[in-house]
Amino acid sequence: VLAAVVVLQRLWARPARLTAWTIALPGALAALLAWSLLSVTWSSDPSASLLDAQRTLLYLMAAICFLLAGEGLAIGVVGGATVVSGWALVGWAFDRSSIDPFEGRLLTGPLGYANALGALAAIGAVTTVALALEARGRTRALALAPLAVLVPALALTDRRGAWLAGGLGLAVAAAVHLH
Repeated sequence: VLAAVVVLQRLWARPARLTAWTIALPGALAALLAWSLLSVTWSSDPSASLLDAQRTLLYLMAAICFLLAGEGLAIGVVGGATVVSGWALVGWAFDRSSIDPFEGRLLTGPLGYANALGALAAIGAVTTVALALEARGRTRALALAPLAVLVPALALTDRRGAWLAGGLGLAVAAAVHLH
């Protein structure tokens, strides 16, 4: 599925610039995959180690797809996160009486889980800022518009981990932009 997204996306998006920063994540994930596969030889539960390696392979493939797709995939991430977060906010605004037995009054939206929505909103917000850093003039202000939906959604999930991850993502985006 990820490969199909990249193939379709390559038809419309500008290619990504390959730099040391852009290949660092796939490189680190490839090293982790090699280590995970090697750990099968000494593991007390080789099948669990193999499952970890498979999961790491998925992360590696996702990172490569994201890298190859260029800006187009990032725009899709922002769009998807904004739509889901907006859907959650509208649902929350019109149905404030229902209380989830596990999440209480936290914003969960269509995902049904505050952590998932918080993570998605944080990813969308960081990607929005990263795209805006590359934009110029009026385009930059327009590129920041999704934050009007993503930040309130993130706040209403009340997930500290999502805020922390978002803050770290913003620091990385700023470092990459300044580099």
